[in-house]
Amino acid sequence: MYRSPLRFVEAQRRLPLPAWAIGIVVIWLAGVALYTALARSVEHAPSLCVFRNVTNLPCPTCGTTRATLAFARGDVLAGVLYNPFVVTAMAIGLTLCAVQWVFGRRIEVHFAPRSKRFGWALVAILFLTNWAYLIARAI
Repeated sequence: MYRSPLRFVEAQRRLPLPAWAIGIVVIWLAGVALYTALARSVEHAPSLCVFRNVTNLPCPTCGTTRATLAFARGDVLAGVLYNPFVVTAMAIGLTLCAVQWVFGRRIEVHFAPRSKRFGWALVAILFLTNWAYLIARAI
């Protein structure tokens, strides 16, 4: 008999978000707002990414801020194209949080050890492919 690896487990509706994670998001959003306000007064705003400034290549999360701003403007396609991997990961994370908050259930995924290794390898390949996409798009 087939057993689905997905399980809905009862959980608290209150999301267990640590204060440090909330702080990072708040600081990032404040930085984005400040940078956006300052960038409007300058013809060409400098990059805030240390990795890009040192290597002249986009980092694996490059485009996340621009994707967030595109979503805020309602331009979903542009947001996804800025960084498909990170945007997809954020959408999955927000969906999981919404399910727990609305339904009081947490989605758990259970795989066999061999399947876990395959899954993590697939995530690594997708991550590296996304990074290659970002580099190719920057050149």
